[in-house]
Amino acid sequence: MFTPDLVLQRLRRLASSSLNLNLTAEELATLTRLDEVTGFDSLTVLEFVSAVEKEFGLTFQAGELRTDFLADLPRLAEYISAHSGAAC
Repeated sequence: MFTPDLVLQRLRRLASSSLNLNLTAEELATLTRLDEVTGFDSLTVLEFVSAVEKEFGLTFQAGELRTDFLADLPRLAEYISAHSGAAC
């Protein structure tokens, strides 16, 4: 099982790489909301969802695919920590 802190770190790296955010290490370490990043739109949401599902071996249900939920990295990390069975 993942700890929320470990998941949050992985989500930050995943967001930066999969969405080509070009963030500094300091910016990446403090990133909590993707909707505050320039260019975060419906297309990038889909790209991020795909990357998260692949990285953590889970599938989101249709009702979970809300931008407010997916953009909130600490909240998403808690969800993944509770629902993911993949190994770190």
